[in-house]
Amino acid sequence: MAFHSRPIPCVGVALALVLSAPVFGAGSMRGGDTHMHVEELQLRVEVEDGYVTTEVEQVFRNRSGQAAEAVYDYPLPADAAFSGVTIWVDGKPIEGEVIARSHARAVYKKLTGVEVGKKRLNDPKAFKQIASRVRPVDPALAEAEGRLLRLRVSPVPAYGTKRVRIRYVQPLRVRGNERGFVYPLVLGSARSASVKHFSAVIRVRSRAGLDRLSSPSHPKAMRFELGAPGEAVARLDQKHVRLDRVLELGRWSPTPQYPRVEVVAAREDRGVGSVQLSLTPIVPPGRAKRSLLIAIDSSSSMARNRAAIHRIVEGLTNKLSKRDRVELVAFDHTATSCFGGMASFDRGRGRQISRFLNGLKFNLESDPRRLGPTVKRMARIASGGLDLVIVTDAELSRHASLLRQLEGPARDHGVRVFGLELGSGRVAQAPLAQLARRTGGAAHASPRYQVAVATRKLNSVLVVPVLRDPTLRFEGCELTQLSPARPPTALLSGQPLRLYARYTKPGKARAILEGRTPDGQRMRWSLAFTLPAKGEHLEVQRLWARSRADELLVQMAGKGGKERSRLERDLLAVSLAGPVLTRATSLIVLESEELFSENGIDRRNKARLTRERAAAERRRRAFALESFQARSRSEERLLASAKVSEAPSRRRTWSGPKIRGGSGGGAGDPFTLLLIAGGALAAYSRKRSA
Repeated sequence: MAFHSRPIPCVGVALALVLSAPVFGAGSMRGGDTHMHVEELQLRVEVEDGYVTTEVEQVFRNRSGQAAEAVYDYPLPADAAFSGVTIWVDGKPIEGEVIARSHARAVYKKLTGVEVGKKRLNDPKAFKQIASRVRPVDPALAEAEGRLLRLRVSPVPAYGTKRVRIRYVQPLRVRGNERGFVYPLVLGSARSASVKHFSAVIRVRSRAGLDRLSSPSHPKAMRFELGAPGEAVARLDQKHVRLDRVLELGRWSPTPQYPRVEVVAAREDRGVGSVQLSLTPIVPPGRAKRSLLIAIDSSSSMARNRAAIHRIVEGLTNKLSKRDRVELVAFDHTATSCFGGMASFDRGRGRQISRFLNGLKFNLESDPRRLGPTVKRMARIASGGLDLVIVTDAELSRHASLLRQLEGPARDHGVRVFGLELGSGRVAQAPLAQLARRTGGAAHASPRYQVAVATRKLNSVLVVPVLRDPTLRFEGCELTQLSPARPPTALLSGQPLRLYARYTKPGKARAILEGRTPDGQRMRWSLAFTLPAKGEHLEVQRLWARSRADELLVQMAGKGGKERSRLERDLLAVSLAGPVLTRATSLIVLESEELFSENGIDRRNKARLTRERAAAERRRRAFALESFQARSRSEERLLASAKVSEAPSRRRTWSGPKIRGGSGGGAGDPFTLLLIAGGALAAYSRKRSA
């Protein structure tokens, strides 16, 4: 049911299932007040069953006539685990090391004389002060706030270049048999920025097989190569490319049998292992009433989005029936409701919503904690669960701690949180995406002129059947440091629940998943799985550390004294075990291996990266060998069942199935060709005589 609003241009975009990815696909570098030009961008991606490993290598050029200290910024995806940074010094690559933040700052002060303390290193003003006091070649120090990695690199010479490589790993997002990879190829807000050379190599491996692989964003430029069954490589190589679009790869695998448990493990030399468990339930559709709470950020930065807000609310409410209920809330430092409670939606409600939106005032900063009491009150009224949709912009994601405080009330009262972020980005900021994922919701982002597309995507998720109030327990195994400690508020049908844990004893185990549908039907699954004695997926340990660190940060909210100190010690231990970059650790890059040794820095991250790359190569070889053996067994079965003539003059031949069609014809022997020609000549003669 529509109500009056100002029309907004709509551009349709076809998207595959999106992996959480950074808003800026390309990292940016600046030196003083000068922006360094991106000259080269290389993307290398390994997509496997369970997770994705991404390496981004960029070459920046200093176009000025003076050497400049440069600051490198890179926002990591919401659920990514940082693996490492490589900087080239005098043509030699130097891997950074993740160590305790206090140790890194002490080494940095010792070598440069600059103390990084009250003024954090990611403060641009602090960088300007540091730049005037450093040596010609300095150590690089990186610290993270939320998901932003900010690194000061050694000076970029006049008219010279600087090469930087970032590596991270993130879970593979799956829904049913749809899988995909999206890399937002956008350099900040500079839509006209271009890169001299861009190349991408995306290697995809799936034990379930590959039915089709395509690139909706680059259908003509992307080239595909088929390897072993279930393996493909997508390549893209372009000159003078604008950094104003996304790189998208869609993958569809044969539909596996659900529900099931997928296990990806990392365990070396009979030690403590890390495991990623993916449980995928299939929930039958129901006819329960829907309860929708739309929360509108009314801070001053949202004033230019008034027309877009009208369009979003209209798109969300048009999908409601008369039996569904809705409420609107505008929040800044207070929360103002439209109806004063959940109300059934009809034409009269539409006019009331229109008046409420026209009367919105945008003049204060937003505080998502003001939503807490309203969320609790609406959740008590709603039957079958409450869905909360937050309409905001990127400014709200800066308050990561405030968003984390909203998670507790939402999870305690069975509320799914969804986000729709307005701005220039194509992917929602990490804090909002993280809040949505932990409560069983989803977060989308869109420019103002494409809100209709984002609203349709959001509606498509809102109507998917869900499992409410899920509980999970394990039998036959000992899993420790489980993260997340409890399942989200609701599980989408066909979407995996990802869990990370540590284990010492391999063997067979069972997962018991229970919950209820919105109709009140109770459901239960008992799923068997095996914890392996040896796990070659070493990157899973970083994913476990990243997830566990996020869990500890949530627990820190509102804590103090001895409890907070204990949690901070746990956070440091988990961050170093990964190793991953968090608020407890920093990354430091020194000029030589001798300097690392002199300052008491063990090269654990460098050694781990070496082991991870070696394990990845072993997995590739094992995958190719398994595929070859499976193909050989299939061919043997076909040959055994084929009817072959016993005549000694005939040779037994068999042509295997082709994965993709091609052109050209097969060869024929002369006798067969002579028979065909004779038959055609006889038919022509009969036609002439008739």
